[in-house]
Amino acid sequence: MSGDNGGRATVADGYHVLHVDDDPAIAELAAEFLQRENDRFHVEVVTDAADGCEYLDEHDVDGIISDYEMPNTNGIEFLQSVREHDPDLPFILYTGKGSEEVASAAISAGVTDYLQKETGTDQYALLANRLTNAIEHYRATTARRRQLAAIERAREGISILDTDGEFVYVNDAYADLYGYTPAEMLGEHWSLIYVDDEIPFAEDVILPTVDRDGYWEGETTGLRADGSTFPEDHVVSATEHGELVCTIRDASTTRGPDVARRDDVDHRYPETILDAFDDPVYALDADSRFTYVNAAFTDLVGYEREDLLASDATLVTDDRTLDAVDQALTARAETDTADAHPKRTIDVDITPRNGDPIHCQADLTALPTPDDTPDGTATRLHTTSG
Repeated sequence: MSGDNGGRATVADGYHVLHVDDDPAIAELAAEFLQRENDRFHVEVVTDAADGCEYLDEHDVDGIISDYEMPNTNGIEFLQSVREHDPDLPFILYTGKGSEEVASAAISAGVTDYLQKETGTDQYALLANRLTNAIEHYRATTARRRQLAAIERAREGISILDTDGEFVYVNDAYADLYGYTPAEMLGEHWSLIYVDDEIPFAEDVILPTVDRDGYWEGETTGLRADGSTFPEDHVVSATEHGELVCTIRDASTTRGPDVARRDDVDHRYPETILDAFDDPVYALDADSRFTYVNAAFTDLVGYEREDLLASDATLVTDDRTLDAVDQALTARAETDTADAHPKRTIDVDITPRNGDPIHCQADLTALPTPDDTPDGTATRLHTTSG
């Protein structure tokens, strides 16, 4: 098997499962019942481990079901080969040969689950449930790993705070700005890096604004470990689980005192932060063409990021919705000042690649250019029922 994913075939939607069993009749029967239990399953059947390895060289799969007793290579040997290339890919050993010895060997080799074949159809409901749970966990873990890897590579300082306001993640760039190592900051409260005079501002303005709007952006004063301070461009965003994602740039190095503040999409909504959001987020330019989409948005609509960035918003919505967005951002509430960039919440329908329109609540923010003229919108979606 190759570890290279380039050019590999994929299933656009659902769960792509490889079933390896030397008895094709049993495997085809299992595939049929799995698809009855959950129509998201797409099951490919091969009859030996060598064919399974060849299939994995050419296709991405979400999970594997394998028999134990097969000619040439048994299920555990096949599992060991899979684990050399992906330690976490869901792998269920589904076998008629049940023994403590086989179960122990499977666990040692890193099996995800172990089920014995039984008579009757109830076993397929259990198999479908175990496989679904394993795949969803694998997808979430993989996405989180990609997000953290992107954050780690980012030049911006990025941290994540838990609901108690303590650091649970700090990248190297963030720690370097304050003169700490990431390990020294983990478990510390956010007040560690605030000057005393600005702690009330954070408590009375920043946190309530994030709670209300989902994010806050502005300038604060950073406090380094040696007691020195620096001006910082600061964005704080909330995840749906109550975590806070913070990004920091040293304002003294990103702009001079007479230079207009950067308000482009990458600054207001750093990609590395928004890919960590559970909520779908996207940005459009003034012509309603996509300029940014996060991972949650691509998952929602079922299109690849590259396809979206080459298209306009009519790919996933209609002109009526786009007109409603324009009207919402043009309208001024009594509390808006003349130069305010309005933030609005409206209901929208998003149409995925496969499936019916999804009703969402959309938090809209106008994206201005340095001379304060509108230059597109950023939208954060919350899916709703009904």
